[in-house]
Amino acid sequence: MATYHRILVPVDGSDSALLGVREAIRLAQDQAAKICFVFVVDESAVGLTLEGFVAFNDIIDALKRSGREALDAASELARAAGLEPAAALVEEYAGRVADAIVEQALRWSADLIVMGTHGRRGLQHALVGSEAEGVMHKAPVPLLLVRGQA
Repeated sequence: MATYHRILVPVDGSDSALLGVREAIRLAQDQAAKICFVFVVDESAVGLTLEGFVAFNDIIDALKRSGREALDAASELARAAGLEPAAALVEEYAGRVADAIVEQALRWSADLIVMGTHGRRGLQHALVGSEAEGVMHKAPVPLLLVRGQA
């Protein structure tokens, strides 16, 4: 069995991300590993028009608050399990969330990424896309996907 020392866990506040958090906590306990939670503020997902600039800033602020809440919730679970987690809120101005996750894994020297995934298939997957799939194609380290319900 591989030994992991630094586990990176992207969170977004969803139930599927929570599955990834719980699995990563179990692994971190078992491997005596460090754990870091990351939330990516995806500013490219918010349409920007001149009329909507104020609304844009309000939406970004709301995303940051949501990110801090997701990071706090994951960190609380980790601390309850006896871990001392790190947490990072990453603002991604361009590119994909998956790219920001991979960059964070490199910066933090992660040797494993654990992600919850929504388990979407078919047309829904094609329309919504998958950040987990994006990470899978670019991850510099092993990736453990914890599948939720579609």
